[in-house]
Amino acid sequence: MFQCLVRSSSACSHLEKFTWIYLFFPYLSLPSIAFTSLMVPSCLIFTEDGLASGALHKTKLFLHWLLLGLAFVIAGAGFFVIYYNKELNDKPHFISWHGIIGLLACICLAIQVSFGIISKYPLYLKRFIGFKLIRATHAIFGVNTLILGMIAIILGFLSDWYYKNGSKWVMYSAIMLHILLIYRVAYIVIQKYVRKIY
Repeated sequence: MFQCLVRSSSACSHLEKFTWIYLFFPYLSLPSIAFTSLMVPSCLIFTEDGLASGALHKTKLFLHWLLLGLAFVIAGAGFFVIYYNKELNDKPHFISWHGIIGLLACICLAIQVSFGIISKYPLYLKRFIGFKLIRATHAIFGVNTLILGMIAIILGFLSDWYYKNGSKWVMYSAIMLHILLIYRVAYIVIQKYVRKIY
């Protein structure tokens, strides 16, 4: 048992030298997974060519909830990892546009999840706000949250760190992909909800 403890403490001290690697790389991938891989399909799930096209509305709603819930948890984990990494290295927080917009995106995502709960159970607000207005507000605020997250990711690709360590071809391709995703989701939400309001 003692040898097991010695080995594990030795392994931990060895890993301590590379803590930044284990804490920094999840930060690179977690927000991208949350906003690009989960939130975009969640926003497009109700379209004709969405993830669950042909499924019942109830199934689409469940998948929307599931994907946004996962996006919220994963974005929160990414935010925690970078916050903890900066604390370990005594670096200042939220001094770049990437950090400030990333913080705003995480706050808006938390608010958006709350709006989603209100949208799912609108009976409590029915006497104050109409159901269509609740859904439209949820959709429009969701697009704005997605745009903030995508801008934070784009600014991450434009950072000094990525210029030094990343491929320019990957950087420009990823930036174009995120711009196209913003356009696609925003266009669909505007067509579906904003035109109906006016």
